[in-house]
Amino acid sequence: MRYCLLITTLVLAAGFSESWSQPVPSADSLAREQPNGVEAGGALPISGLATVFGDDFSQWDIFDYDGERAGELRLRFPPVAGQGGDFTQWTFRMGDIDGTIRRKITGRDDQFEVRVDNEVITVRTLFPRQFDQWSIGSGKGRVVFAVRDYQLLEYWSTRGPGGPGKFEVYTRFEGDPRDWEVYDDATEPISAATQLAMIWLPIYMRLTTP
Repeated sequence: MRYCLLITTLVLAAGFSESWSQPVPSADSLAREQPNGVEAGGALPISGLATVFGDDFSQWDIFDYDGERAGELRLRFPPVAGQGGDFTQWTFRMGDIDGTIRRKITGRDDQFEVRVDNEVITVRTLFPRQFDQWSIGSGKGRVVFAVRDYQLLEYWSTRGPGGPGKFEVYTRFEGDPRDWEVYDDATEPISAATQLAMIWLPIYMRLTTP
């Protein structure tokens, strides 16, 4: 089960302990430090996302580096009167860019397919049935995206040597999953599909983990 993770990644943790010790940037510094171009970092200028209607987690607004609403993330089949709904299928739109997220294999919650325009990538757990670390990408390259504290599920970051640099997603206020900030300090380009996967995964895990 998700909340019974085995501690099998001590080697990885030792290699990346320094990155976890870095302080989370404040909202003010986030606005100042986001890159202006797309030569390095995410292909999409995303600084955060928040629910459209309070505790309704089926609709999200996406904000650009200026703090303006620039896109949306939506459940394809939202709950009706608080019942049902499918948290494994999502749609995304930002400007002229469209994307979808869905399970790769029916009945499995450890593999997903993310599609943005003509790019298709896979999101899967790094180790079988352990949901704290995920591998995101395709045959052309993959990114490891992991949570710092599985009990909270509120701070996620790229990990490991040879990756694109630092890309973080975290709740703006601890304990409040309605408002998330994105910090993009990547030194290598990140595709739109990979970026979408990294802003979606923390929300999905926070909403579906017991």
